[in-house]
Amino acid sequence: MVTVFDRMPAPNAAIERYGALLAGQLDEAVVVPYRQVNIGDWAPEENKCHHNVAIWIERNPHHGQVLGWLVIAAANSDFIRFVAHSVVEDEMGNRFDITPLHAMEPRPFLDAGIDADDYFWIEEQSFEVYAMSGFDHFI
Repeated sequence: MVTVFDRMPAPNAAIERYGALLAGQLDEAVVVPYRQVNIGDWAPEENKCHHNVAIWIERNPHHGQVLGWLVIAAANSDFIRFVAHSVVEDEMGNRFDITPLHAMEPRPFLDAGIDADDYFWIEEQSFEVYAMSGFDHFI
């Protein structure tokens, strides 16, 4: 199991190139506000963002899923960690995060900027190597 302190290089050259692309777009990353929601007795669960958003938009069809990455960059670090994440976009284009995070501080979110098939392929590759849906880009 990977810990917070372990480095996780991109699993392959294609993902490394994608990580470089993301790193060049860090100024577009924004903190998406958390919104505590529920539908009846259902409430979103930690670490299940894609599932949470899928349930939400199934019951709120005027909303959509935005695939992207939480950006984790420690001070004086030589890498940036991108962790797969989904947020909701409402009919007005406002985004909100319905998945509880255990992090003490909010994390910036960066749109994936690729189609869902490519996004989930990257997530799958990362999970196969690290048992975690993310990877590091070294700077």
